Amino acid sequence: MLASRCGSHSHAHDFVATAQKVTAVTAGMDVCLKDEARLPGVESSGVTFSKGMAKIANEYGSSGMITTAEMPRTHMDLDHFIQQLAERARPVARLLAPWRRTALWLAASLLYVGIVVAAYLWADGGLPASMEPRLVLELAAILATAVTAAIAAFSSVIPGRDRRFLLLPLIPLGVWLATLGHGCLQDWRVLGMAGLQLRADWDCAVPALIVSALPAGAMLLMLRRGAPLVPAVSLALGVLATGAVANLGLRIFHAGDLSIQILVWHGGGAVVVSMIASLVGPRVLRWRTWVTRACSALA
Repeated sequence: MLASRCGSHSHAHDFVATAQKVTAVTAGMDVCLKDEARLPGVESSGVTFSKGMAKIANEYGSSGMITTAEMPRTHMDLDHFIQQLAERARPVARLLAPWRRTALWLAASLLYVGIVVAAYLWADGGLPASMEPRLVLELAAILATAVTAAIAAFSSVIPGRDRRFLLLPLIPLGVWLATLGHGCLQDWRVLGMAGLQLRADWDCAVPALIVSALPAGAMLLMLRRGAPLVPAVSLALGVLATGAVANLGLRIFHAGDLSIQILVWHGGGAVVVSMIASLVGPRVLRWRTWVTRACSALA
């Protein structure tokens, strides 16, 4: 019994000693923190050990996570921006595949060009008496150039699309120019140097502008609905497709012209206008500017 009492007295004594040590350590930490705040160059924060523990406890909720009030401002700004996007977002229809968009554009363009050409042919007395096989091949090459250039143009405004599609118009364009070159050679063999005589053809300027009006406008609007990351290439391909469709109509009621005239004014004109369009493309298809303005409006 005596031993038990002695043991209890010993444990009580140890507990009191331990409590005194903890009190001393806590008091020492408070003193150290206060002394540190008084050092030169260190701002006095008045933080003690007990206050520091209280701050940590307040920062963490019952779940152990940082409370919303203590989250960084950048996170709050990002959450606000996402909320604004969700509230103001409108449903946007997904773009059709490039070949579907080409089919729509080509159908509207050919219908318009057909009406204009029919009006000119009716005023001039109708279609030519006969069409040579070379002219049929040339018209097929022009149509293929329009189709492939349109597909390439609509593919260029889709991010991640295979860039090899941009080379599609080269083959039909080469065939088109080759048929015109072969026609020039035949005219030279039959007519001599007179077959290569170039003259101004201002009578074709007004019909060319009329024929290309709707295809050009439709092409520009459809390209602006995509993401023209390479605006120079996109606009150049769009202009090439438009020029090919216009030449398809012009070639029908200019069937009797010399090939040198068609090569320079029709084929060469389409290529030159496409090159000019590549220079002004970044100013016309300013996709990055549209995105910046849209983000600024949502901010």
